[in-house]
Amino acid sequence: MNEIANPHDLLLENESLRKELQSLTQSKDDLLKINSLFSHAEQFSKAGYWVWDEIADRYITFSEQFASIYGMTAKQIVETVTNLEDDKFRVSAEDLERYKRVVDLARERQQGWDIEYCYYKSGQRVYLHEIGELVLDDHGVIIRTLGTVRDITAVKEKEFALTKAALEVNRELTFQKHALDEHAIVSIADAAGDITYVNDKFCAISGYDREELLGINHKIVKSDEHSDAFFANMWKTISSGHTWHGEIKNVNKTGRDYWVKTTIVPTLDDMGKPFQYVGIRTEITEDKKRVAEIADSKDKEFALIQTTEVAQAANLAKSRFLAAMSHEIRTPMSGVLGMSDLLLDTDLSPQQLDWATSIKSSSKNLLSILNEILDQSKLEAAKLEISPTDFHLASFVRDNTYLFGTEIESKGLTLNTKLDNNLPEAVHADSMRIGQVLSNFLSNALKFTSAGRIEVAVKLEPNEKDELALRFTVTDSGIGLTDEEKSQLFKAFAQADSSTSRKYGGTGLGLSISKQLVELMGGQVGVDSTKGIGSAFWFTVCCQPAKEAVVAKDKRFALDQWVASRPLKILVAEDTIVNQLVIRAILSKLGHSVEIAEDGKSAIKYLKSDDFDVILMDVRMPVMDGLEATASIRAMDDAKSNIPIIALTADISAGNINEYTSVGMDDVCIKPIELPVLLKSINKCLDEEIHTSISRMSALKESRQPVIPPLLIEVKSSG
Repeated sequence: MNEIANPHDLLLENESLRKELQSLTQSKDDLLKINSLFSHAEQFSKAGYWVWDEIADRYITFSEQFASIYGMTAKQIVETVTNLEDDKFRVSAEDLERYKRVVDLARERQQGWDIEYCYYKSGQRVYLHEIGELVLDDHGVIIRTLGTVRDITAVKEKEFALTKAALEVNRELTFQKHALDEHAIVSIADAAGDITYVNDKFCAISGYDREELLGINHKIVKSDEHSDAFFANMWKTISSGHTWHGEIKNVNKTGRDYWVKTTIVPTLDDMGKPFQYVGIRTEITEDKKRVAEIADSKDKEFALIQTTEVAQAANLAKSRFLAAMSHEIRTPMSGVLGMSDLLLDTDLSPQQLDWATSIKSSSKNLLSILNEILDQSKLEAAKLEISPTDFHLASFVRDNTYLFGTEIESKGLTLNTKLDNNLPEAVHADSMRIGQVLSNFLSNALKFTSAGRIEVAVKLEPNEKDELALRFTVTDSGIGLTDEEKSQLFKAFAQADSSTSRKYGGTGLGLSISKQLVELMGGQVGVDSTKGIGSAFWFTVCCQPAKEAVVAKDKRFALDQWVASRPLKILVAEDTIVNQLVIRAILSKLGHSVEIAEDGKSAIKYLKSDDFDVILMDVRMPVMDGLEATASIRAMDDAKSNIPIIALTADISAGNINEYTSVGMDDVCIKPIELPVLLKSINKCLDEEIHTSISRMSALKESRQPVIPPLLIEVKSSG
């Protein structure tokens, strides 16, 4: 007969069973919570999740996305040994060994892991990102592992593309460095004036080795020619974020004096403060000696003429150098801007979006500086042309002011635009240059106005000639100017108040360039201002009546989105790899087929072996440039000689455009490429409306809406 169990023992056994049941129930609840959590996470992150039971050596659960990422069914996942050593996971030996090290170390330290590795699915390389966690019992024993895995192939490919673009830009800038080494004395200094870089020309003329100069202050080459006030003024200019120009007498290592014509450009940080200075110098010692010899002669008038010629020659040499360098740098800048646009048009993480946006913003700022330098050099070399066209005056004013609407609203300012009622509907003038001056005046008004209003007014100016004279005035309620500041304002490279913090970067050339542009258009420029009350910047331009009828356009509807009515087969002749990637991407998105030729010779070879609708031809290429290639194509004895050819170039001066068209190019588009301009050019060359902007279609639907909103432009009587 069995012995009756002790009641105390029975109670203990029951309590043990209760706790075990509670533990199992709790585990089930935890599992349900985990499933719910992972399910929600999967919906938002597109990551697959899994939970692995270490005791049972099997999956407790996993998501459909988890199996899909590895290209397997749920059944295959269950039947597969669940580690990366199985052949079905097709992981390289190197990645497999690294994966095992990371996971083993995590288990040893009882912590999670975070790893990226490469996996081959259906013969395609896939990049995966896995995050794993450990679940421990009360005794510190691993009982489960769980985690997520995400396909990051698209992200990695974007990173590779960005890296490739950066390498290409670096290659181009390295090429430009060699050009600088041959022509200019270059140095870079930090905010304290200590040298961080010098080129070979600097070392050669100063007599110092590069190792002797790095980390040393620029005072090492300072001579006693100039007063402390001279250098104090120079330092005040560049430390306030402005470009400084002048002539400096330096001394080399052996004590020999030499003169240099100098341009010092500050580089600004995100707060608008200089963190380094780039100096470009040209030695003018012999010119200075020749001027001194002439000055000592009895014929002072002859000396003055010679001095002027020397100064003009030095300015012309500087302008030609700056113009050439600006054009060369625009080519890699085209690639950087294009690549950043492509990246911004894809699915980026917040950090990558921030990086790509910063790249585009910095590139556009640099391009703006380059454009100002190029304009200044063209003006000094008397090579900047005015290109008048017919345009609708009211919509022109509206579009140029509308660009500043967001910034004006963000500062709490009001913007008024007033047009006299006797203004012509359309005029014939250079709208791009007028817009450049008007935008510069609006930018200055916005920069120096913290409260109140900004007003743009346009009226007819009395004119004795048989012309229309328009007077544009931009009035603000900003900080205003003193009489002394007004007298210096429009001089080249001079600033009204160098102590004012520069909220926006730039070269300080804007007002000087504006004055010269206005004078080229037969007008004048000026300012009326009172310190502490505000300013009214004005300029006049001479116009002609419009030669043809014009239609008002509204840029507010411009969404910059385009569609193509049919696919084209396009041959692109371009030697820069990044630009090849950019132009292929933007044209392929429109459904076009693109063939890339790395030079003009290759382009001719492609054309002879295949049919194309149009050729986009870079002008400057190795082996055979675009001009020679175009001439060869036009000389062919078959129908292919008539194929439309559009030039892509950074230099579209009137003289160069004449050269391009004279060899047979049908049209010219500037780099960096602007998509609307390029697509309209293709339409024109093919004589077909193939590309249409979404904004145009939207504008047609909104045809009843007035082109000039009454709240934006007030028409007032001139009396």
